Amino acid sequence: MSEPRATDSTTTDEALYRRVLAGDVSALETLVPRYHAPLLAFLFRLTGDRQQAEDLVQETFTRLVTYRGAPPDRFRPWAFAIARNLALDHLRVTARRQAIAPLTAAPDDDPLIDIPDPAPGALDLVLRDDDRRAVAAALQRLPPHQREAIVLRFYHDLSLAEIAEVTGVAVGTVKSRLFHGLRRLQGWLTTEYTAPNGTAHPTPGHATHPEGGMAHDPAAPVRSGRRSLA
Repeated sequence: MSEPRATDSTTTDEALYRRVLAGDVSALETLVPRYHAPLLAFLFRLTGDRQQAEDLVQETFTRLVTYRGAPPDRFRPWAFAIARNLALDHLRVTARRQAIAPLTAAPDDDPLIDIPDPAPGALDLVLRDDDRRAVAAALQRLPPHQREAIVLRFYHDLSLAEIAEVTGVAVGTVKSRLFHGLRRLQGWLTTEYTAPNGTAHPTPGHATHPEGGMAHDPAAPVRSGRRSLA
């Protein structure tokens, strides 16, 4: 299920945020429920730590409310970028930088090559409903820059341009990260995560998504009908 998008010009994210910056409490009360669950799910998948994600989402909203610059042209990628940067800063402070440092560069980041769509089965595996724990565990094994791209694209329905804006890289680099990440997931989910009866299962010792606790089941990717990297 896609995240809600406002269509009334007076209740768009951008209009609401301008009202928030002007001190309108009612606008904040509308904007927070719209973004709390998506940002919490994003931060959980980025850090692998539920409590840390809870703290970071609260800090994200604090930054949004206390911001005193010009309002962003597009609120959603801007909010995700703030959450991402806070996660990076926190992990550096807690001496866990290596767990997320490759987000800014990686050997397989090549924005100049022509990236084909992955095999159809790769996206089907990521979007599968029958064993979300296996998918969550496999996502945690990915290099963080690839996990981030897949989460933003298929769990939060961001466009390639929006992901590029959030992560500060070229659109071609985003496509490269998606392609290589999906290819790795396909390999793991069709081999290591396949039980003798043919169903997927998470490998013991890897992070899995906790059951419950988040609205709209953030373990489930959105269903926008888009199943390509374009």
